[in-house]
Amino acid sequence: MSNRDKLLEKILKDDDDISGLIENADESLKADKEIIMAAAKLDGMSLKYADDSLKGDKEVVLAASEEDGWCALKYCSEDLKADRDFVLEIVKKDGSALGEAHESLKADKEIVLAAVMQYGDAFDDDDKVTGIDVRRKNSLVLSAKETSCLHGDFSDDLVLGINNMP
Repeated sequence: MSNRDKLLEKILKDDDDISGLIENADESLKADKEIIMAAAKLDGMSLKYADDSLKGDKEVVLAASEEDGWCALKYCSEDLKADRDFVLEIVKKDGSALGEAHESLKADKEIVLAAVMQYGDAFDDDDKVTGIDVRRKNSLVLSAKETSCLHGDFSDDLVLGINNMP
């Protein structure tokens, strides 16, 4: 049995440390799309150790996002982090991934709202959503609350001073 086949077998057995298997694999295996796809579906962190060519492959990164959207955006290519439709697709599944999107997309109303609707704390840390000021944050929270998509405790301070977004 080849090293490739052995690695694929270990991955498919859902080994406890799939990303560790990828980290320690030969470089040629880190560039093997089938290997990385199999690993990423079970452990999104595997994308961190994949060859750069696969970090820019939408199919591979989407596979990783099914398991962990944050890891998928954290370790994908800069081009994908800046791809509006791609980021929107990921934050709809994992709002915590918003913090890893390109800075320009952190100020995009639709993307931020999708992230907050999926994960109410998507912009708790100001470093995650640097392009949204407090009034816009409040407006987004109110929009999400009105659609009954958020569950959680929001302080009254967060909702004070709500203004319409431009």
